[in-house]
Amino acid sequence: MVRILWIEDEGNTDLIQYKQPMVEAGYAVDVAETAAEALDFLDSMDYDVYIVDLLLPQEGAFRGYIELPGVEVLKEMVREYGINPEKVMIFTVVNDEEVHEDIRNLGLEKIVVKGLQPIDFLKEEIDKILEKGRR
Repeated sequence: MVRILWIEDEGNTDLIQYKQPMVEAGYAVDVAETAAEALDFLDSMDYDVYIVDLLLPQEGAFRGYIELPGVEVLKEMVREYGINPEKVMIFTVVNDEEVHEDIRNLGLEKIVVKGLQPIDFLKEEIDKILEKGRR
C-alpha cells in the first residue's frame, strides 16, 4: 500500500477534493495540518511520498516566529529524518524564486504553485514520483 503524508493546513477542508483520487486509488493519505503535526507524523511513520505546503500554522513546532514553517519542516525532513528529496513534492501558493532556490538547495526539484489544477492532479504527480522511484 502506498502511504502519503500531505502536510497541508487545508488538506481536510478547502483542498480535500485533491485527496479523493488518491484514496480511490487505494493510497493511504495522512494529513498534517500544522508544522507540529507534521513532525509528529514524521516521528511515527515512513511514507512513500510527501506533499508539503510552505504556509502552515507553526504553534508548538519551532522557537520564535518562522515566516515559512513548511521550509523548516522540509529542512528537518531532509537533514534530520534522511528523507530522499525525490520523494517530496512542494504544493504551495508561495511563488517566490528565492524561496524556491532555497528549496532546490535541499535537493528538492518538484515545486508546484497552486492554481487551477484538475482534481486528479496530485494523484498523477504522486504516480510520477512513485514511477521514478521504481527505476
